[in-house]
Amino acid sequence: MWSIRLGKLRRNVCASVMAGLVLVLSIPAIAGPFGATGDLYVVTSEYLPDVGDYKDRLKQFDSTTGEYVGDFVALNGFAQIMGMTWAPSGNLFLVTGGGLNGRWFVREYDGQTGTYLGERFRGTFDTFSTGKGLTFGPNGDLYVGDWATGEILRIDGTSYELLASYSGIGTPNAMSFTDSGNLRVVSGADSGVFDFDVSGGGITPLGQFGSYPGSIQPQDMDYDANGDLYLSGGMAGGVGKLDGTTGAFLGSIVPLDSANPTNGVAITNDNRLLVSIVNAPGGGGNRVDSY
Repeated sequence: MWSIRLGKLRRNVCASVMAGLVLVLSIPAIAGPFGATGDLYVVTSEYLPDVGDYKDRLKQFDSTTGEYVGDFVALNGFAQIMGMTWAPSGNLFLVTGGGLNGRWFVREYDGQTGTYLGERFRGTFDTFSTGKGLTFGPNGDLYVGDWATGEILRIDGTSYELLASYSGIGTPNAMSFTDSGNLRVVSGADSGVFDFDVSGGGITPLGQFGSYPGSIQPQDMDYDANGDLYLSGGMAGGVGKLDGTTGAFLGSIVPLDSANPTNGVAITNDNRLLVSIVNAPGGGGNRVDSY
């Protein structure tokens, strides 16, 4: 799985970066400009035949020239990176592990150097489980979804103790906060997005906000300058647009195309839509397209 996440601190990726970025690797994971520099960071999962294993990397690209700067974070073995976000402190938080190996972990890295700072939370199950949808809330608490168990976890942003959880959502693939302070979650299994009230310290469901008809396991969402929501189509491809106030489906901005599954979506500050495409190298490879 892979997605795009644009940092809320700065959104100034240049067109040349995205137009020239073609990743012929096994599973690119996440792309986006973050932090004070606004550089582009891309998570890739690459199979290494000589060692018979995978290596996940967070690659950094210059946001002006598109030049490769270097590996910001590199993980060995099956410690796959399934989610990432930037803390209010500016440090980087990654969800790693999960899948067939069971337990997943939330780990913190220095936002300037990529230095590993330590484990902050670990998933509660040793069986098949994958953490996704990592984000910090307005009050500093950390939220993460467990894709396999259908749970949303609320974690104290200082002590990293589990504060609350909600079970019952299909597959929480991504999450963010609305302007009103509600938690909004992409549920792949439900082909839509759901809102939750977290003002009281818990996680209270408010119902479904909207859906993308024809999508299969949508993975990510973002908003344009007007507040309308863009939702990836997942295995069905495409990008759908929802009215940011009513949740009404406004149509496919990128047509549904199962030959080009879409995972991540992001809107830049110059109103470009960035879309991550997942397919075999022979079919064009894994890449990030700009519209």
